[in-house]
Amino acid sequence: MKILWLLLILTQFHHAHSASKGVTASLKAKWPQTPLLLETSEFICESGEEKFWPFVDTVRELAVYKHGESVRSYYNLIVKKAGQFLTDLQVSLLKLSLSLRAYSPTVHTFLQIASDEPPPEACSAFVSVHGQLTCSTKDMKKLLKTIYTYRPKPYLYKNDHKYPGANGTDLPVVILYAKIGTKKFNTFHKVLSERAEEGKLIYVLRHYVAEPKKQNILLSGYGVELAIKSTEYKAVDDTQVKGTYYDTDEVQGFLFGKLKHPLWLIAFSKVRSGMFSALTDLSFQAAARIMSVPKFDSLKLMRDLSQNFPSRARSLTRVAVNQKMRKEIEENQKVHFSEAILDIIRGEAKLLEGLHNLGIRGTSMSKFLRMPVTTVEESYALDIRHSAIMVSENISENGIMIFKILKINFCHYFIFCGHYALFKKIFFQVLFFDPAQEESIELVKLAELFYKHKIPLRIGFVFVVNTEDKVNGFEDAGVAFFRLWNYIAEEYDVTQAFLSMVTMYNRVDVGDSLSVETVTAYLKKKFPKANTAKILGVESSYDDKRKAGAVFYRKSGLGALPVALFNGIPLSSEEMDPDELETILLQRIMDTTNFFQRAVFMVCFHSMFLCSQTAAKSSSSNSRVGVINNPGGTPSEDNSSLYKAIWASFLTQTSKNTLDFTLKLLKEDTVQLITHDTKIKDLLLQGMDQDAFEKKFNTLEVDFLRSQQRFCQEVLKLKAGQRAVVSNGRILGPFTEDEEFSADDFHLLEKITLNKHSVLHLAAREDEVFYDVVAIVDPLTRDAQKLAPLLSVLGQVVNMRVQVFMNCRAKLSEMPLKSFYRFVMEAEVSFLGNDTMSTGPVARFTEIPESPLLTLNMITPESWMVEAVRSPHDLDNIHLQEVSGVVNAEYELEYLLLEGHCFDMSSGQPPRGLQFTLGMKQDPLMQDTIVMANLGYFQLKANPGAWILRLRKGRSEDIYQIQVQKKPDKLNEDLLSEATESKGLWDSITSVEEGDKKKEDVLNIFSVASGHLYERFLRIMMLSVLRHTKTPVKFWFLKNYLSPSFKETIPHMAEAYGFQYELVQYKWPRWLHQQTEKQRIIWGHKILFLDVLFPLAVDKIIFVDADQIVRADLKELRELDLEGAPYGYTPFCDSRREMEGYRFWKTGYWASHLAHRKYHISALYVVDLKKFRKIAAGDRLRGQYQALSQDPNSLSNLDQDLPNNMIHQVAIKSLPQEWLWCETWCDDSSKPTAKTIDLCNNPKTKEPKLSAAVRIVPEWTSYDSEIKQLLKRVQEQKPEASNTGPSQTQTKHTGECFFFIYFSSQVIYTMITWGEGCTYIL
Repeated sequence: MKILWLLLILTQFHHAHSASKGVTASLKAKWPQTPLLLETSEFICESGEEKFWPFVDTVRELAVYKHGESVRSYYNLIVKKAGQFLTDLQVSLLKLSLSLRAYSPTVHTFLQIASDEPPPEACSAFVSVHGQLTCSTKDMKKLLKTIYTYRPKPYLYKNDHKYPGANGTDLPVVILYAKIGTKKFNTFHKVLSERAEEGKLIYVLRHYVAEPKKQNILLSGYGVELAIKSTEYKAVDDTQVKGTYYDTDEVQGFLFGKLKHPLWLIAFSKVRSGMFSALTDLSFQAAARIMSVPKFDSLKLMRDLSQNFPSRARSLTRVAVNQKMRKEIEENQKVHFSEAILDIIRGEAKLLEGLHNLGIRGTSMSKFLRMPVTTVEESYALDIRHSAIMVSENISENGIMIFKILKINFCHYFIFCGHYALFKKIFFQVLFFDPAQEESIELVKLAELFYKHKIPLRIGFVFVVNTEDKVNGFEDAGVAFFRLWNYIAEEYDVTQAFLSMVTMYNRVDVGDSLSVETVTAYLKKKFPKANTAKILGVESSYDDKRKAGAVFYRKSGLGALPVALFNGIPLSSEEMDPDELETILLQRIMDTTNFFQRAVFMVCFHSMFLCSQTAAKSSSSNSRVGVINNPGGTPSEDNSSLYKAIWASFLTQTSKNTLDFTLKLLKEDTVQLITHDTKIKDLLLQGMDQDAFEKKFNTLEVDFLRSQQRFCQEVLKLKAGQRAVVSNGRILGPFTEDEEFSADDFHLLEKITLNKHSVLHLAAREDEVFYDVVAIVDPLTRDAQKLAPLLSVLGQVVNMRVQVFMNCRAKLSEMPLKSFYRFVMEAEVSFLGNDTMSTGPVARFTEIPESPLLTLNMITPESWMVEAVRSPHDLDNIHLQEVSGVVNAEYELEYLLLEGHCFDMSSGQPPRGLQFTLGMKQDPLMQDTIVMANLGYFQLKANPGAWILRLRKGRSEDIYQIQVQKKPDKLNEDLLSEATESKGLWDSITSVEEGDKKKEDVLNIFSVASGHLYERFLRIMMLSVLRHTKTPVKFWFLKNYLSPSFKETIPHMAEAYGFQYELVQYKWPRWLHQQTEKQRIIWGHKILFLDVLFPLAVDKIIFVDADQIVRADLKELRELDLEGAPYGYTPFCDSRREMEGYRFWKTGYWASHLAHRKYHISALYVVDLKKFRKIAAGDRLRGQYQALSQDPNSLSNLDQDLPNNMIHQVAIKSLPQEWLWCETWCDDSSKPTAKTIDLCNNPKTKEPKLSAAVRIVPEWTSYDSEIKQLLKRVQEQKPEASNTGPSQTQTKHTGECFFFIYFSSQVIYTMITWGEGCTYIL
């Protein structure tokens, strides 16, 4: 009864909700609102310029209409006008694009280009005639008569709107900057279009809005997460939160964190254990719940369960799971959510409508859409199985080469992993060349490049040399090379022959060709014991098949040498350009990979094989059954009659006759008759086609049986005679001798395979174009949180037939989702009750439990860099019990990220340390970046507009050219040598103007913080640093997670205490294994990006944890000799003995790995950035992280475990112990000598940070009071926002590339176009 009473009490602790409380989050762009009419024109333009200009004519003065009607009516009129040029489906997609504001960045790009002119004052529209601007048509006509003859033509971008007409090089170019639909535009457009049609000028239109709206647009197409935060250690600032909250250890609505009384805890130990066992089926229970409701409610329910799972988990535990559904669900790859969904849907709309209009509808349309679509070209492919081709693997030995590669076992690996390694035998390149030609050198170097970088490409060579018998190797370089190749290949191997060829060609000077002397010299040096005369001379025995290459080349009709084939298809002369050939081949590899991935998938999905000594063929309405034989012995004519009989029946008889005949042959008495020489023809059934059977039976060779046996052994990994079943790529077996696979088993397999109980089917509307959508998803995953609302929105936009395959996880050991989630996306622009347009979509969280501590995360596309810009609340620690009303959070899309990979064209290696700058016409230096050694990766930050890319002044510009190739006189120079270049902006916002001043003696201190509490600690740490040094200090903060309030007050603190600061940021590269928890992302930034986070001018930097108090001059630490190590850390203390059981590094893996070395703490460390970069420490750390982070149990403390794990590869200087004192690990006697005190978490007491700070550090309270007084004065004064942006200039550079940057449907597009000095497209 006591336990029952306790249960009744505990049910009262279920979440309390309040309708008045909640959280909202919005994301605005950095640029202002753009007119919907202009966005609509860009949507139509993507359908073709032939539609754009008629649309422009249709809406000539549409803007006038706007003044007399409501915003809703004006919007409807725009859509109606656009509908004249679009189908109904395209109109629906237009509405979606306007809701997404997908073309706003494109419009803003034109506005930014116009601002660079700059526009004349008081002009609502203007023209630029070769750089001369005017607002009147009269002045424009005057300019056209004279100015264009002596002024250079303007630069035109790919996305410029060029009026159809003449395109002569001697014509003047007039660019009109105007807003379509206005009277001023109409005036200019009438004159310019007429003259363009007459062939008198080139007319270009760029959007321009003289007075854009000041309000920035709200974006959509992103997710917002409220993650439940662990409260093992209290991390809330008590200056704002005065209540209590409980640990979020909650199951089925019970908050076990509230159970403090020992009797309660004992009583509920068994209850809690039982509740956690209920977690195991939650994924299946969610799927069962979704499948049980009416279909039109299913997606809505999936969205609710996945996005509000912490509140719905309790109810799910009571759902019974249909056992048929459980058996039906198989492991599937999770759905791939494409951020370019609008572009995909729009791209297929034309095809769907075309098929629909042709009368191809319903299931017939689905069959058409599943057909592979390829471009038919007038090309051919050569059979590359020719003896003249020198290749490392003889292709003739792999007669079923492609068939072998398509192994059923690896279907999912091929399709979903994106690896190319297993495709190596599918990509085959053949190079035809004369070894003595100068042009052959570049081909050999390219082959070497592919070999070095392990590109998955088989390379074959056809040597076309002199075929006259009288010519020997001492007379002709080609013959000499051919004979030497054969000698090395025969006596050693083909790989050695290839490497020897590379070495010989590397010894040929630029402009020369391979000579007999070069070949002879190499032979004598490499193989001193070889008889040169017998290899190269008249009596050479290595001249076999010399004529074969020339004969094969002549018969192929390939044209002038050299020439290359890719998978048998010849490359054109343009593609053979050495500068383009590498790119062409890599593109062909990617294109071919897509083809084979589809082909493999179709084989995996449709094939079902039965391997046994004897088998049957049958069919049903839902499945097909085939057979492959796997004899127990070696097949021969004497023992193969039974197999031949079954196979002949398969090939000649009807399914029913085949089944009946096979069943008869399998009977024991029939087998006995065959062994006693009964003829197979005497066993035929009535109704069988006897003539066809006997003809096939008598002509079947035993080879067919051997090939099937070999397939079973090599592909299915079965031994001779073993039986198995393959269903949709999944192997069942092998079966033992006493195991049977009966008809009932086949029926069960069919049910499982066809997914009748676990697939959600949503039918499309009849007699309309529809999209066929198939999704595979676990209903309790982040993918489901995105997928359900996405499908709901798309269902409002387009007609869809949807299949959702439930892909549940079994035996869950923890809560599958620990967050609330909202996906921000609307099907159409929404309007308010007064017909005005709403400000835009917002993420809203209502009915959220008030007791858990929550943290707000923005889940945006990879290329978005967002920051919180306005909120008085601590977004890292949201506790609704302590909040009155709604927590509002405003974010801003600060930058669009441009990522790239850069390689030195001379060496093929990444130019580590190379720096690029990015700017605009009016401000050439706005961003800069550095190239990593990891994949040559770099990233730049920008916003929609036209940009200029340059090499940064200094060593980057001195050593390299813009095409990222070293200058001839700098081939041996290293960017990261002792000479350093001047400081750049380096992805940061600075509080002071640096200019080109000489290097100052500055203490560079780096720190990170997230949440108001840690920002409070951070300010106190900064003050303690300043109080103990006379050296100027510059603080570097990770910008990504700082609150709006901290960024607002830091300039005032900098002014009050006289320090400098910069806010730095670096987007986690998409190729580097991603972290999802905010704390682990912050840890990663502390260690993974040290080489690219700071300017090269910063020689040393000291990291100090935010919750640390400094008691010494950190200049002393900066000057400490690191003895050649790139960084120095303080080891963990050993002096507090009562914590011995918590020192994990003294046992297990760490004890073995460290080998008596010390384990170091990451709260304080000093980094010699010059040394760090010079030894590529950052690249090594990222490489090791990439390997270890695949295991979720590795790198528990990422920022700390990684450098300690790499201690053997990247040395650590152990700092003196007094540099970091922590009460958790250090005894009290060592505290007086401590130079810094760190408020480490105590795993034993779990004391909150604030109480520990007041108790441990006497001066902490005075520091805290001083900072509070400063912030109070700032709040009272409410000064105007100080300008924290950088102010730097740079002289004009002559070589530059122009970027045209915009995005559509949440995906960035970057057009890099030619400019003066730009000779290479990155």
